[in-house]
Amino acid sequence: MAASLLPAFGDLVSRPIGKRRVHRDLARLRAARLTVAKLVVADPVYVPIFERIEAEIASEEARLMDADPLASARAIVAARRN
Repeated sequence: MAASLLPAFGDLVSRPIGKRRVHRDLARLRAARLTVAKLVVADPVYVPIFERIEAEIASEEARLMDADPLASARAIVAARRN
């Protein structure tokens, strides 16, 4: 089940940036995060997938904050820690 989520958010990096797209992608990622969180509770083998989704969410949120360089930089740093 979780393996089918990987291609869905793996495509996000190659698409052009647009606020509407970022909001749509964030919604998809947040839904995936909730699904994978339930999987992690059942079996910790899914932790790396959960961490990757968390990093993708931080990256997408950084794209939304491009008007605030400090907030954007903090989001990028947080994403790289994962």
